[in-house]
Amino acid sequence: MRWKSGAPGATASRALKNSFNPLLVPGHGRPGEIMHSLVCLISGAQRKPRFSQATLEKSKEGFFQQPARALMSVAVAAILTLARPCSAEDLAELDDAASRLQYAAHTGDTRALEEVVGLVAKLDTSEANAALREYYLGYGNWQLAHLYTDERRAGTRKSGDRDAARALQDCTRHVQAAVRLDARMAEAYAIEAICSGGMPQEGDARGRGASCAQHRGLRTARELDADNPRIRLIEVLCASPRGSMSTATFEKLRTLVTAFEAAPPTRAGQPDWGYAEALVLLGEGLLQRGDNVAARDALERALVTAPDYRAAQQLLQAAASRPK
Repeated sequence: MRWKSGAPGATASRALKNSFNPLLVPGHGRPGEIMHSLVCLISGAQRKPRFSQATLEKSKEGFFQQPARALMSVAVAAILTLARPCSAEDLAELDDAASRLQYAAHTGDTRALEEVVGLVAKLDTSEANAALREYYLGYGNWQLAHLYTDERRAGTRKSGDRDAARALQDCTRHVQAAVRLDARMAEAYAIEAICSGGMPQEGDARGRGASCAQHRGLRTARELDADNPRIRLIEVLCASPRGSMSTATFEKLRTLVTAFEAAPPTRAGQPDWGYAEALVLLGEGLLQRGDNVAARDALERALVTAPDYRAAQQLLQAAASRPK
């Protein structure tokens, strides 16, 4: 069982925080977090400590200087470790959730995407990963808004526009929470721009439009991480209304796909979406320009990355049906 904020266990942990004083090392974080790292490290639940070896050594010195209080610290930390997950477990859960969010979005499975967003909302992550959890909730709601709009267009969801607007509001709320927790989370600012930059043009829940392109969140994202390909992808989405693509935007897409391919491997727990989406947009642009061979190549590469990507499958069928 994991304790939620405000639950008896959480209250108890706040009341007992002074018991960690012997293990507090000034300038190296809260004592409870240090003990949590020690216990996670001992239990094997965390591959790397969240604090330096020097910090942990100083913590052990505090243990021997005040053994009685330190033993209580160990006991309380052990209980708290059982009550909330270690960072490595957090990242594993968030990685799994991110994969499921992307799969549901790519396959156009609205119900599955709603379920995964609900599961992420219930995850009780450690403080170190709370911002990442909010980020994925924002990303998931952004994708939900896109699917709701598609269903309204197909005539299968009468409330599509209203549902999309609500999802965009939820997206904005979560990514704003993410940047409050981590002010340098550049991608969260970019997602805020696409979700809160005004209702999308032509009912497109991706948020493309002038208000998105000029949003302060996108400016902040560029200032923090100008070379991030996902931020650059959101810039393209903001600048290109659905169904049309300027020559300048098309050339940006070519460069963007190259940037994704040159990017280093994603670290555990970090966002990994965007490459397949960029390839699909590139394929769409190539089809608009009559280059069926290059379009098919881009779309096939997208399906190598995301084999069940519905948009790539549909565009590939369209390319195959055109005369050579």
